Amino acid sequence: MELYQLKTFIKIAQTGNLTEAAAQLNTSQPAVSAHLKSLEKEVGFALFHRSSKGMTITEKGSQLIVEAQNILSSIDKFQLKVNELKENQVDHIRIGVNTEGHILRIAKLIKYISECLPVPI
Repeated sequence: MELYQLKTFIKIAQTGNLTEAAAQLNTSQPAVSAHLKSLEKEVGFALFHRSSKGMTITEKGSQLIVEAQNILSSIDKFQLKVNELKENQVDHIRIGVNTEGHILRIAKLIKYISECLPVPI
């Protein structure tokens, strides 16, 4: 099961139409149809009733749509956390010296570096 299949499943449920779902997903109608077909093959049952007026979700599909939305929501939360961690990266600085620190004025260097770097949250 792939994320693009779940996104397609959700979009078809929202629109009730393969062509409109394809337009909103910026892909072709045959691709959307293939995504849905492969997802239905994987789960082993139809997710939509097809008619000339469009597509309506089946009862089993209705139960799965909530889970699909939860999965995509979890991925969004994961990506937000990744971005947050990228913004709050804390790197360590190691300074090696070959003589006593007070002679090299290491305290002043540490103070200067501390002032220049962002404060970790």
